[in-house]
Amino acid sequence: MAACGSNAASGPRVDAHQVERLLVQRQKERNPALRIGAATCPQGLEARQGESFQCTVDVEGQPARFNVTLAEVLGGEKVRYDFRPLQAVVDMAGTLNFLRSHLENEWRNATIDCGQARARVVTVGTVIECTVTNPTATRHIRAVVEDIDGTVRFEER
Repeated sequence: MAACGSNAASGPRVDAHQVERLLVQRQKERNPALRIGAATCPQGLEARQGESFQCTVDVEGQPARFNVTLAEVLGGEKVRYDFRPLQAVVDMAGTLNFLRSHLENEWRNATIDCGQARARVVTVGTVIECTVTNPTATRHIRAVVEDIDGTVRFEER
């Protein structure tokens, strides 16, 4: 819950700074291995139940968009928010470990390259190209983002 400042003439207002703090806190809890920066939300919005707006949170230098809905306005100045990501945040270290764990034994010590980014902020369906190399061969594997939680499935091409 977050407190909102009120304005007698037009009713309670969304405390954008509080929403930003909540978004950053949730992203730090959800992605503890990633660098989470500042959030940005629109200012001066009226606190009306059911209203929605978009905010962004910096994840490893990339803006991750969220939809924020005022789920409940609890008398006067208290509001309960519902946060929904609009993009998946893919922790690439976790993805590399997951890929390695699914490789055959002779490929477990291979070099895996899916790019330099520590995280990717992408839409569902995005394909992340990876190259898996051992001393005798190279494989090309695609990590396909399946859902907003950043779950990936692998396809060899």
